[in-house]
Amino acid sequence: KLMRKIIIGLYGASGFGSEVMPILLEKAESDFSGKIDIEYFFIDSNTVIKELNSIKVIDEETFLSQDCDESYFNIAIADSMTRKEIAERLIEKGCKPYDIQSSSAKIMYGNKIGEGSILTHNSIVTSNATIGRFFHSNLNSYVAHKCVIGDYVTLAPGVMVNGNINIGDCAYLGTGAVLKQGINIG
Repeated sequence: KLMRKIIIGLYGASGFGSEVMPILLEKAESDFSGKIDIEYFFIDSNTVIKELNSIKVIDEETFLSQDCDESYFNIAIADSMTRKEIAERLIEKGCKPYDIQSSSAKIMYGNKIGEGSILTHNSIVTSNATIGRFFHSNLNSYVAHKCVIGDYVTLAPGVMVNGNINIGDCAYLGTGAVLKQGINIG
């Protein structure tokens, strides 16, 4: 019997993408090991670079034309609106969002996290948080209890989101930001 083939594309062959790809490889190996044939790609409009860290760089059209049983993707681009446009387009074309979580990331109890999340090394989500779609939690960031975070939100490295905080869609919180308990960000 032939093995099923899937492809996984990570949109964005630049800084954050090159940091996220090793996490994606580790997670997919754990999720799919020995069960299916997997091929990985960076998806980028700048395909002058043909390869990055031994992974092919292809454009979206080439990714979508691959012969496979299923295609998965995530988006390592900080700009929220760009991330939203890409996600909607790829989902409409039948691709499935793939959550990427480092083995050192911790997701504790009672949390709800939307599809397409990226949680890099030492990210923590404590308890009873609700987090939207295509959320990015970069190195050493955390979200504490009872936070409500919208879609396409980015936490840069070292962001501390303390308890009972509401963050609206498409927010970008810069490196080292500390949000005190109980505030709201539009």
